[in-house]
Amino acid sequence: MTNNGAHVMESTYPTVLIIDDDNDLRDWVRETLLEAGYPTLEAADGTAALDLLRAQATPLVVLVDMMLPGLNGTKLLDIVAHNHHLAVVNAYIVMTGRPRIAFPATWQVAKTIEALTLDKPFTAEDLLSAVATCGSKLVVPPSTSEAQDDPTIQ
Repeated sequence: MTNNGAHVMESTYPTVLIIDDDNDLRDWVRETLLEAGYPTLEAADGTAALDLLRAQATPLVVLVDMMLPGLNGTKLLDIVAHNHHLAVVNAYIVMTGRPRIAFPATWQVAKTIEALTLDKPFTAEDLLSAVATCGSKLVVPPSTSEAQDDPTIQ
């Protein structure tokens, strides 16, 4: 693991950014995703997550918890919704254990960026299904080696 919470490996799966302040849940999600072949990045708060989102060159599947310290999930998604690049390049999954009626603004923003919802508690199967669905929406640019091998990508 690098100092930014990255678990990097060669993979045909998209990288998943896990944003949750619950260390145990974040660890379980990371291990579940790694076992399934997904590389991961992690952030324990919205500010660190926003820094990672802005620094990424490739599209991400982003798992966002709503109840984060500092910059919470709602504020993070609002920033994303107002940044065209962040909104369209990545695919978002909102993780929450709270009823949707409690956070109408959150769900409006989530709808704007076409985020999926993953209600806590969730199973490994639920997690992997949501990540696969979001991953299929991403447009991942070809790697440098693929571009060199494919004469149509020049």
